[in-house]
Amino acid sequence: MDLIQYLVAIPVVLALFLSYIQWKPRSQISDEKRKSPPEPEGAWPVIGHLLQMNPKIHVAETLAAMADKNGPVFSIRLGMLPVLVVNNWESVKECFTTNDKAFASRPPSSFAKYLCYDY
Repeated sequence: MDLIQYLVAIPVVLALFLSYIQWKPRSQISDEKRKSPPEPEGAWPVIGHLLQMNPKIHVAETLAAMADKNGPVFSIRLGMLPVLVVNNWESVKECFTTNDKAFASRPPSSFAKYLCYDY
């Protein structure tokens, strides 16, 4: 390789390295602070837990059986979307009274800014 190729390759490698260093600590910190609820086994990659929802049995009965195995608060995936299932009145009370601000908050988006008159 001649000098011009080295002069082009060095800034590209340096930029990739700096962006990796800047990105890596954020993902580690957010994973350590965030404690996710348990998830039942049997989820498929794209459809999630939809196969476990039997049309002959009510959804509430299926979720109650999952709650017996995983506890009163757990998460399932319906398709690609994660869903939090709260199956206990004490947990519901804690979600909607004690932690209501954190539970109902959403990240800011340009949709809400422009179409909902700045939130």
